[in-house]
Amino acid sequence: MICDSIIHSHQYDVLSDRIADAFRWLRSTHFSNLADGRYELRGADLYIMLSTKQTKPVSEEKPEAHKKYLDIQFLFSIPLDFTSFVKFVFEYFI
Repeated sequence: MICDSIIHSHQYDVLSDRIADAFRWLRSTHFSNLADGRYELRGADLYIMLSTKQTKPVSEEKPEAHKKYLDIQFLFSIPLDFTSFVKFVFEYFI
């Protein structure tokens, strides 16, 4: 799991072409102009699921995991207590 700012996302582009494309899309997209839904960047190989919803407190959630897919979770307009989030991730995974 990577917990970081979109400002540093360029350093992860080397992990794969799909990750680079996803971060490039995140860095260049104006989310206020988009409706919720699925946006295909490379068909079924790389797509964005955009959803607007209220986040729950960190204490009420557990991280999700996938065997087949990789997720990039990106909060773009919701205030986040980042310190609590990072503490939660370290307690859960380490």
